[in-house]
Amino acid sequence: MNYDHDNPLIKGLHLIKYRGLIEIADPLSKIIEQKIDIDTIFCPVPISNQKFKQRGFNQTEILLKNYQTASLLKRTKQISNQQELSFLRRRENVKNCFEITTESIPREVVLFDDIATTLSTLNECAKVLKQNGAKKVKAIALARQTLKS
Repeated sequence: MNYDHDNPLIKGLHLIKYRGLIEIADPLSKIIEQKIDIDTIFCPVPISNQKFKQRGFNQTEILLKNYQTASLLKRTKQISNQQELSFLRRRENVKNCFEITTESIPREVVLFDDIATTLSTLNECAKVLKQNGAKKVKAIALARQTLKS
């Protein structure tokens, strides 16, 4: 699978995610301020326990460290790396891999992910939140990446 790796924002996010350069998260997270109401409470997209153990952090939480967050979801299973999958396989890969962490789901939720490619992860998270009481789910990704065949 080929990606648009020339995008400087995506390069920066990959440096955080795969090289642990969390010190560059602050300037990147300033982009969020331009797009949202300061009182927004975000639900960061969770990563697997295995990825958390490898990295020592969830990049979406690092990017949101200056914002209000609510961890409403958790991953329930280890999945294949999304980067290695086609559009259709990505959707199947994330199916049924999230569950809520609380019984009190807000009526409106704003999901946050670092990079959105096919929107499969965000859609699956939104589905779970709506099934458990959210009336409106918005999603924000810091960057949008396209798959190239």
